[in-house]
Amino acid sequence: MLGTRLMINPELASMPTDTLKGLNLHLYPSNLQQASRMLRITGTLASHKIFSEIYLVGLQTGDLPERERIDSTRVVCRVIAPFLVKKRSVGRKVIGLLVWSFRVFSLYAGKDVVCVNPHSLTTLPLAILFKAVKKCKIVYDTHELETETSSSTPLRRVLSKLLERMCMPFVDLVIVVGDYIGDWYSRAYNLRDIMVIKNYPNIRSAQDLDSSPLRSELGISDQEFVVIYQGLLANGRGIELLLNAFSAIENKCIVFMGHGPLEDLVKHAANTRTNVLYHDPVAPNRVLEYVSGADVGVSLIENISLSYYLSCPNKIFEVLSAGLPVITSDFPEMKNIVKQSQAGWCIEPETNALVSLLGSISKSDTQSMSVNAKKWSISHNWEVQEEKLVKAYSAIL
Repeated sequence: MLGTRLMINPELASMPTDTLKGLNLHLYPSNLQQASRMLRITGTLASHKIFSEIYLVGLQTGDLPERERIDSTRVVCRVIAPFLVKKRSVGRKVIGLLVWSFRVFSLYAGKDVVCVNPHSLTTLPLAILFKAVKKCKIVYDTHELETETSSSTPLRRVLSKLLERMCMPFVDLVIVVGDYIGDWYSRAYNLRDIMVIKNYPNIRSAQDLDSSPLRSELGISDQEFVVIYQGLLANGRGIELLLNAFSAIENKCIVFMGHGPLEDLVKHAANTRTNVLYHDPVAPNRVLEYVSGADVGVSLIENISLSYYLSCPNKIFEVLSAGLPVITSDFPEMKNIVKQSQAGWCIEPETNALVSLLGSISKSDTQSMSVNAKKWSISHNWEVQEEKLVKAYSAIL
């Protein structure tokens, strides 16, 4: 099943909202197994009864069910498109996306669609087709800087920007994940109303967390200094940088918790070194519990694309909400969060800088910053974002 029931702010839940009778479609061509932002946003929309039905429409892969009910309002619907499932050429992927889009439109064009949320640039044209036929609203919820991703070639960037520029006049609301990405969209397309909804966790201070099982499960003593990386193990996220740094560090250890393309590399290091450990990813509702067992979290995104440079990874918010300080890349959005929270360090994402910093940090340093992290997380949580989201939908609907 998908995740867990999202926590809802009781005060917001009691706010008067009129249900807009109709269907809200959220479009994203993945299997939706890692759709935490979509789940959080639709959880808010469902709890406030803004729509009578909400479908999260994704891609059918493996033996995942075609339909998966989350609650009384939300349903995950997976649509098959063979060329999108396996690694194919760009041309075949385009064909697969067209097939998927056609099937999605065929399935839902006859329903009372009142709002469509494309969660990627690739689904924005499909949303416009729904708008042309159903006269519905479009809320474009970008998960990153869509035209400047790490996988974009120069030609793809040009074509993506052209497509996005052509589509923007049809969009009723643009939602982005960070202030700097919001500024980019505002300048690039001369947009005045952009909603920044950050991926803060639900409010839960470190004092409320149960004792973490992290150290006991991995056999780490309470005296040992532990750095934790949780999330996708993939290129551009500092994985190899971290492994190189901990080959030169003897008095501290690092725990990797996640899956991804570099998982075998991490597991090999964990099998051959004493200060590198691996833990399988845990359920979303237990991430903070496990993270709180470390001394400091780390998120060293590499500058391999403008989208990465302007990003602020979810793991930074999770680390702070777990009551830990965080080590981040010295990039604009991340630097801003560390400066606001006074709970971390910003460095250039390279091995020597990390080795030098970790050599100067003690447990007492992290414990004093932990107080700041807990204070920051009290006022920077999903419940604050939730209120903004409800008001924004009320305005356009």
